[in-house]
Amino acid sequence: MNQKTLKNSARVLSFLLACILVLCAIPFTTAFAADADKEYIINDSSFDMDDYLAGAGDANIIKISANLTGLGETVIQQPVTQLLGWTKNFFEDVPSVRTIKDKQDGTLRFAEGVDV
Repeated sequence: MNQKTLKNSARVLSFLLACILVLCAIPFTTAFAADADKEYIINDSSFDMDDYLAGAGDANIIKISANLTGLGETVIQQPVTQLLGWTKNFFEDVPSVRTIKDKQDGTLRFAEGVDV
């Protein structure tokens, strides 16, 4: 190989490594909706519970796979019919006890018409 080919190869390799680093640095989604089952799964406690619930959309089942904290008044909106503590990983996908609390002595309540 000549010098120019080596430089080009080094640039391509550097670019590929940079892409891999960027992809690894992007956090994977911590909450997602499974459209077919109308499930919304929360598997991280990085954000306030209200923020996660705001993204639940039309999911009627919310599975919480992390201990969560709300700020002030947290309201579970329609069409939620199930609020489940959950553990999901490579080895298991099962109901689990989770702690849901409020940072400021607030409340967690269900909106009028929610049938849980």
